[in-house]
Amino acid sequence: MLSVGALLLYCNRMEWTGVLQGKYPTSAEPENSLATSLVVLNDIEVTISNIQKLTKSLQAEASKLMVQIGGSSAEAKLDSCVADLSSSAASFKELRETAITSVCETLLLPKFQPLVEVFSTFNHVLSEEDYSNYEVNDPFVQGFISGADVIFTELKAISLPEVFNLLLSNLTNEIAYKIEEQIYKCRFNQLGGVQFDNNLRILIGYFSSLTEWAVRDKFARLSQMGTILNLEHAVEISDYWGSGSGPLVWRLTPGEVRRILQLREDFKIDDINKIKL
Repeated sequence: MLSVGALLLYCNRMEWTGVLQGKYPTSAEPENSLATSLVVLNDIEVTISNIQKLTKSLQAEASKLMVQIGGSSAEAKLDSCVADLSSSAASFKELRETAITSVCETLLLPKFQPLVEVFSTFNHVLSEEDYSNYEVNDPFVQGFISGADVIFTELKAISLPEVFNLLLSNLTNEIAYKIEEQIYKCRFNQLGGVQFDNNLRILIGYFSSLTEWAVRDKFARLSQMGTILNLEHAVEISDYWGSGSGPLVWRLTPGEVRRILQLREDFKIDDINKIKL
């Protein structure tokens, strides 16, 4: 049976034990680092799959053998073997999680950072003319999707489907958080809020098209931020908060809601402070 130690030995021979520790050789080219990391992740995924298949096969055969052989001693040995396999699978899953996080933080997020940071460089206090132009040619969302397509195409070409989905899930969480950070650097009017909400819908649709896994919930906080930035009057937040929220579960705290309301240049701070949340 392949152990975690065996895979670490393999990685060490490839001079890539650091992939699993978030450390990378300074002399390595970034693209080569990413390709090597994805190969290691693929190996971990295949190992997990093989252990799970072996476990199921062993359990099926064990049931047949116990009918023929019987005896508590034989049963205990089989149970011990299955337990060892399950433990190995759990260890590899932990290893995979660590590697996924390391690869995303070290090699992938830096690629997305400039695609996200540009959001705060655009004007979000829009005139009717600005809004009409952005509906046709929004520079943020078009630039983001264009750049993201290049990155995800590279990932898909090397990664196993399971690995790609795990990477995408991790990245989606981080990208949503990075967009949040950029929003707080901006000022909005209602049309700017409407346009952000439009952008968000497009991004959710884009990420959903990349995987069968559900991604909408990862943008829940951003969606609620878009709702707030969309309001015509600050006091309208009361229609969505508390007893008026209906089935909506707010992911934002009262303090965050007030902070987002303050991003609207046309909302007065006194009006915001009077709102009960």
